[in-house]
Amino acid sequence: MRQQSEQTDKGVSVQPEFVIRLGEQDLSYEIIDSHAHIFPAKIAVKAAQSIGEFYNIGMRYDGTIESLLASGDRIGVSRYIVHSTATKIEQVIPINDFIFSTIKEYNCFIGYGTLCPGMGKKETFDEVERIISLGLKGIKLHPDFQKFNIDDESAFLIYEACEGRLPILFHVGDDRYDTSSPTRLLNVLNKFPNLTAIAAHLGGYQRWDEAMGTISDTQCLSRHMQLAENTCERKSCQNYSHTWI
Repeated sequence: MRQQSEQTDKGVSVQPEFVIRLGEQDLSYEIIDSHAHIFPAKIAVKAAQSIGEFYNIGMRYDGTIESLLASGDRIGVSRYIVHSTATKIEQVIPINDFIFSTIKEYNCFIGYGTLCPGMGKKETFDEVERIISLGLKGIKLHPDFQKFNIDDESAFLIYEACEGRLPILFHVGDDRYDTSSPTRLLNVLNKFPNLTAIAAHLGGYQRWDEAMGTISDTQCLSRHMQLAENTCERKSCQNYSHTWI
């Protein structure tokens, strides 16, 4: 690996280079962190601790933007897709405003907004329009945090508003709950065929076998899953479609 970067206090000004040798050819890649949680400074430490408690894991970092950039700098990350999740409807607009203000300040950040099941139709569609106008590039949903089933009708307005317009990054596959199961996400994709869904954690987190079986049945494709096949030696991972990234 070779890294070439110049860091500023607002992120990377020159793209790092990740180079791997394939036969006689060098392949160069930009490193992008596609799943980064960020929080306002005054609540970052508490928010990170709450996530650790939810998953019963120790947290290495404090949830601040500074620690995210420092950890990424060590491995040559050039850009980050950043987001946060609203667990209450009244949090949606403040979180989206926070993500917008952050991407304006840090040129290495690509922002995703948030929405919440239970919002009215006008409220949902208006906020999607506002999210697009703010320059945010997608939506992040966390069914386990937000306490809804991915395929519940309460979320259909979100999918309708985003279909063909914004990708949705879903947390998928906690084996303690059925809310975020890959099967439920498949139900959504069957009902909203033009929805671009990004199934986080290689499509399954703790339920990779279910994710792969479900994806394989519908001939879904993901370059990330192909990489997982090589890395994890899951040779059954093949023939997927663009709706799973």
